[in-house]
Amino acid sequence: MAILKIARMGHPALLAPAKPVENPAAPEIQRLLADMAETLDDAGGVGLAAPQVHVGLRLFIYKVPASRAGEDAGQVPLTAVINPVLTPLGDNMSMDWEGCLSIPGLRAAVPRFDRLHLAALDAAGQRGFWLRGPRHSARGGPSGWHFIHHAPKRFPLFRLHRRNPAFRLPPSQNHEGQP
Repeated sequence: MAILKIARMGHPALLAPAKPVENPAAPEIQRLLADMAETLDDAGGVGLAAPQVHVGLRLFIYKVPASRAGEDAGQVPLTAVINPVLTPLGDNMSMDWEGCLSIPGLRAAVPRFDRLHLAALDAAGQRGFWLRGPRHSARGGPSGWHFIHHAPKRFPLFRLHRRNPAFRLPPSQNHEGQP
């Protein structure tokens, strides 16, 4: 396994359209997933999309450790999501604070649909479904929506809500104590 370089905001790898994964079980895809998992652990994040590590494929990995799980959502083990298709369930949206390994040290207020359905393949190429129901109690929470934006040429920064403050410093650097 290897720790991969994470593309930063503005890098062409984050703006190029990602291609579908033809064979999730292929050795090179399995190696990529293992390298991404090691990179994610090294970076201390909860998710990572292939375009963030300079690979133009429609896949991401995520996990929610117990220390970062919300009150109404539990821990989620490392999960691979390949060729995702996200469908909002209704029109209700809420603002939520998110960070991104491609824009380290910043958090943004981003609008997200409250109810989602995500159809995808897992690491073995089996069809799976995630994120049914309220997004904060669904498997993976809002991270699935965030990472799906990395895959098809939608860098998350471009989803910021213009009527709300876009960026905040982490609480340790914010004198107001806001997220």
